[in-house]
Amino acid sequence: MSYFYNLDTSLFYFINNTLSNPYFDFLFVLLTDYDKNPIARVLILGLLALCLFRGDDKKRLFVVSLIIAIVVSDQLNSFVFKNIFQRVRPCIQLENVIALVPCGSGFSFPSSHAINNFTLASVVAFYFKKLSIPIYIFAFLIAFSRVYVGVHFPFDVFVGSILGLIIGYTISLYSVKFYNNYRVQDE
Repeated sequence: MSYFYNLDTSLFYFINNTLSNPYFDFLFVLLTDYDKNPIARVLILGLLALCLFRGDDKKRLFVVSLIIAIVVSDQLNSFVFKNIFQRVRPCIQLENVIALVPCGSGFSFPSSHAINNFTLASVVAFYFKKLSIPIYIFAFLIAFSRVYVGVHFPFDVFVGSILGLIIGYTISLYSVKFYNNYRVQDE
């Protein structure tokens, strides 16, 4: 177990300290909390409303699947996983951390940013295959940013990413199955 902790800590210092530079500082601080930016919120909510009210059945099902998946991933992570593992954040636990954002008082494992953004990415990719590569790159950058800014270990974001992929894909798959069963029964 100490091997994984040492590897995780070494990777953390490499990303947080060795890769540190003013350009990455700007980029990853901006990305790490993109969803708190009012312009991003309006844009995201506008696109979802457009899909829901002006879209076809596929786009409506996408919105419903996305909402369910994000609620499940966020609540499951915040109230179950983090309370089971209770891992302390690196910005609290380690020395010489370059903390570019407030550390946060919650537990570190798994990363909520990683699980939620990979949940979002897997739902988007499930419904809109052509967006798979850009949305997964975006989710990766968000997850990576959490280590870079000093608030998560690499293993926190790795596990959060895997869980997000599983949750998003599973909910998308079952949403389509439920919709298809409902549609067949309705005809």
